[in-house]
Amino acid sequence: MYLKNIIGQDKIKNTIDEMCKKMYVSHCQLFIDRNGYGGLGLALYFCIQLIYGKNKLEELFANGYDIKKILQNPDLKFIYPIYSNKNKLSQDFIKEWLLFVEKNIYGSYGDWLKEIGDENKEGIIGVNEVENLQNQINLKSFYGGNKVILIWGLEKMNLSASNKILKLLEEPPKKTFFIMITEDSLKLLPTIYSRCESIHLKPIQDSCIKDYLVKNNIDNNNALGSIREINKRLNNDYFYEFESLIVELLRVSFSSNQKKENTLQLYDWINKVSLFGNEKIKDFFYFSIEFLRSAFFANFNLEKISSFKSYTNFRIKNLSPYINKNNLKKFVYLFETSQNYIEQNANKKMLLTEIALKTKKLLLLSKN
Repeated sequence: MYLKNIIGQDKIKNTIDEMCKKMYVSHCQLFIDRNGYGGLGLALYFCIQLIYGKNKLEELFANGYDIKKILQNPDLKFIYPIYSNKNKLSQDFIKEWLLFVEKNIYGSYGDWLKEIGDENKEGIIGVNEVENLQNQINLKSFYGGNKVILIWGLEKMNLSASNKILKLLEEPPKKTFFIMITEDSLKLLPTIYSRCESIHLKPIQDSCIKDYLVKNNIDNNNALGSIREINKRLNNDYFYEFESLIVELLRVSFSSNQKKENTLQLYDWINKVSLFGNEKIKDFFYFSIEFLRSAFFANFNLEKISSFKSYTNFRIKNLSPYINKNNLKKFVYLFETSQNYIEQNANKKMLLTEIALKTKKLLLLSKN
């Protein structure tokens, strides 16, 4: 059954079963999933339970129905980030969406955007999506039961869309449920958040992660309780590029502190990274934070608790003397705030220039 594809999170699975059995379900349910802990899979499971009921659902799976066929129900609507285009809606990418959720329920926004075109573009949920939903939501249920709207990436809604969806959440039609997923509840309108019953997903239990690794013949991997992180680490090309770039930044910054004329080399680095899309840059910043933390742990011979694995044969011990208590927190703050600026569509080259120049200064702090 589809539920077996969702690793761990047994308490939440049981809660969903109990809520649907007794129909003690809020009309607006919000899953808060910060790092691929299974929010999308659980939300989909919630949706199909509300549409079919558990007994009918088990019967469909027993008769050989796959998840793509089960999700193709006129009473189940999907909204998710797509490229900014007034003439396009989520429903225009339904084939790609069904294939995506079948194969990659732990995928990120970047993974999804790559499926529908160019990952270097930014995905949003525009006001036209909500206006289209407004035109459909008051229609009667096709099968006479519940109607369900799944919104993945709620924080990707622009302000106009957020204000319009709020009105629907305040006065939803009878037997209509909104099942929504966000990676960052702080980016939602407070009035939207207050309308929802929230479920915060925790990292997947270690025992479940180990079972998953064994079943898939994957070497032991500290993935911070996230199947998404495991899948990313298996993509060597993806992390090879990121590791090469952070090592290049550190090396050029270090050399420019020795010879000022080497500072110009930083602009080559800035130009390369600025070609990335917003989601890929955010992934690179996240990787950089973990990379620097791994170097810090190496100072205390704590590599075992670090998730670092080199894809370029880089020796993290060589970096560790330059990442210490004097600059680690400032490095983390630099990359975390830069992630927020990228989400606000900051100018990439200006932001990367600031990162490069501050990296030069922070490396000097390691001497103090």
